[in-house]
Amino acid sequence: MRGVAVLLLATLVLPGGCQRPLDAGRPPASRPQVFVDAATVQENLGRPRFRVLHVGHGRRNFDRNHLPGAAYVDVDDTFREADGLSVQPPAMDDLAALLAEAGVGAGDVVVLYGDAAGSFPARLCWTLRQTDADNTFLLLDGQLRGWLAQDKPVEAAGAEPPVRAAAARVLTWLGSSEAETGDVAGPAPGVVLVDVRPAEQFSGVRRGVGVDDGLSPGHIPGAVHLPWQTLIGGVREPYVKPRAELEAMLRERGIRPRQPMIVYDNRGLHASFAALILEDLGHPVRLYDGGYQAWAATFASPAVSDSDRR
Repeated sequence: MRGVAVLLLATLVLPGGCQRPLDAGRPPASRPQVFVDAATVQENLGRPRFRVLHVGHGRRNFDRNHLPGAAYVDVDDTFREADGLSVQPPAMDDLAALLAEAGVGAGDVVVLYGDAAGSFPARLCWTLRQTDADNTFLLLDGQLRGWLAQDKPVEAAGAEPPVRAAAARVLTWLGSSEAETGDVAGPAPGVVLVDVRPAEQFSGVRRGVGVDDGLSPGHIPGAVHLPWQTLIGGVREPYVKPRAELEAMLRERGIRPRQPMIVYDNRGLHASFAALILEDLGHPVRLYDGGYQAWAATFASPAVSDSDRR
């Protein structure tokens, strides 16, 4: 009955007063809803069991403008360096403590957002959706910039009472949507490998963050190029592009509807954002969390660059 109780509690009020149940406590593969619009978030601000997290790098932007009642989470606390890789999931005890400190309790609906394009909150959202937490984790479409562009209410530091910590709980890492190097080296039939880095990194002109000088630049053989920046309207108002436009982009690259994917970038930040967008379209998505950093460190030469084509 636990799942039923969570479903009853995890209900968003839509503008106009109607309610929409959310699929809390279900595995990511069966929970395609990822994004929530500003109007729905505004309608639910202050409701019990509804929490908002501002994920940023330093408190400066949060202190100036944040959604009413939001708790601040520093992105540096949402991952750790492990096994020579710079962006890996945090220890589950640390992740549970982070949620408790931010006032997130069992069964809460949690909306995450950031003050830039969205990769920081997306990384935490992806990570949380790989645990057994009985919450609904969503991303605010448009992030803080889109919220401000719609003249939605904001607060400054000190304008709201401090967030009351929730009870700590035990979290278990499921990782059901994580891909390993072996999965990338030999994808299963029908699985498409998607590189979401900028063109100059895909082509090998630049290495990008996390790929040291001693590692070969380029991309993993067989990867389809889909830069993460092309999935949103722009950095000023970073709304996810309309479904029809995204689906057309995928068709142009030979990707079929609901085709399984493995997504990667250099380290796992922007790839988390792209993975959530693609999951929202209905694709079964796995994240190659170590990204090109892990691939290039594992294989000395099997990478493709523009120089290989000359």
